[in-house]
Amino acid sequence: MEPIVSLSTMDRGTRMSTLVILFLLFGVNFALIYTHNFYFLLSMFFFNILICGFSRGYMPDSFELDKERITVYSYLQKTEIPLCEIISVREMRKEDGQGMIRTFGISMLFGSVGYFHSPSLGNIRIFARRRNNWILITTRHHGNFVIAPDDSEFIHHIDSYLIWR
Repeated sequence: MEPIVSLSTMDRGTRMSTLVILFLLFGVNFALIYTHNFYFLLSMFFFNILICGFSRGYMPDSFELDKERITVYSYLQKTEIPLCEIISVREMRKEDGQGMIRTFGISMLFGSVGYFHSPSLGNIRIFARRRNNWILITTRHHGNFVIAPDDSEFIHHIDSYLIWR
């Protein structure tokens, strides 16, 4: 079987929240122009650039499914989920995400990535740039993962690869 690739792009809600967060981050810099403290403004500007760079760098760009693994590609990281470790794959339900808190990561700026905790699922590692098509992957030794590919049929491709392994 050939590898299947699905891109990861932002949906409208994620784009809007990203624009609001960017406006707030950089709007503070412009609001502080009248303080006449050039070095403080410059350091704030570069700090905001650093936050945005790392946030975008860890957001997933694409997901690749081959006969051995699911690979999550981003600019700064490549994460692999071996198919032999996967116990179950299903669409994430709305009640699974209720009460979820971020333990380490970022959300709302370019999407959601990092470690989260859900009262119903426990610890989860999320790679999502959109708010729909969330796929919950439960593994034996690596915990729970959530991916959000653009292709809504990606979950069926994962199921077919799991059957053939």
